[in-house]
Amino acid sequence: MAQMTAIPEYLEGHADFAAYISIDPDLQIYRRFARLAARNILHLQSELATLEAWLDDFDREEADELWRASQDEKMNIWLRNRNWATFVGLAHAGGNQNSSASDEEKRQAAKLQKVERLKVVMAEYQDALLRQNRCGSLPAPDKSPLKAFSDWYSRKNPLLGPDSKMLDNADDLVCLRNPGETDRLSRVLRANAGMWLGYFHEKSNRYPASWGRIWTFREKHVERLIAIASVALAALFLVGAMISLSYASSDGFRLGLVGAFTLSFAASVGLLTSAKRTELFASTAAYAAVLVVYVSGSTGLTTSCSCSG
Repeated sequence: MAQMTAIPEYLEGHADFAAYISIDPDLQIYRRFARLAARNILHLQSELATLEAWLDDFDREEADELWRASQDEKMNIWLRNRNWATFVGLAHAGGNQNSSASDEEKRQAAKLQKVERLKVVMAEYQDALLRQNRCGSLPAPDKSPLKAFSDWYSRKNPLLGPDSKMLDNADDLVCLRNPGETDRLSRVLRANAGMWLGYFHEKSNRYPASWGRIWTFREKHVERLIAIASVALAALFLVGAMISLSYASSDGFRLGLVGAFTLSFAASVGLLTSAKRTELFASTAAYAAVLVVYVSGSTGLTTSCSCSG
């Protein structure tokens, strides 16, 4: 068993908290702030909608003016709505509180301000959408790391004020760790074999004494256990089925065993792995085909031996 080697305590608060969550990727747990993120996007969306309505009204005014204008005025309207340099020139002439600017130049200056603001808000809005899409795909923390995190947090109380309520809503938490194998077998091993796997990790208990006993383990140990368990389970289904079928005394009993083993195989693949439905059907059909071929061969061999006698 690994011995506990105490190291100096960290300064209580953010320093201690940061040191704790940095010891394992599964403890990189933070708030998602989903409600505030949605509110931020809605604020940007509302400002864009306001800018859209203002520009639409401006365009309608320009269209109405175009119908009433003289031929020379129509040419000016046509140019400022088709040529960016002309539009910007008029806007700059009407900007900077130029007292000698015409009403039309001031109108174009107001339009340019809205257009420039549109660039900023649209960029913020689209960036917020993309970031929220990425944050929304971040996984929630697993139960076992979340429990260890919660126990440590409740014991140490590293944060004060509104930030101290970070664990009040478990649905608002995310984990930055990239999920490994997500099948049920992998989750069970990670949740229940942590302390045993910690024996392989020579630094399992080299943490401050105030943190309590902490066991960490390397992901490769879980992967090895998963590989061993998968191979053993596959061998059990094949060898076990063949041995059982070899001792079956009648064809009806053999078919019953084939059905039972096939059903058990499909259940294990569906429950213990992350196989898709098509993969589940394909693997089950292949397994059943192997058993049927074995039964057919065994039956033919038995009949041949009986006839020879």
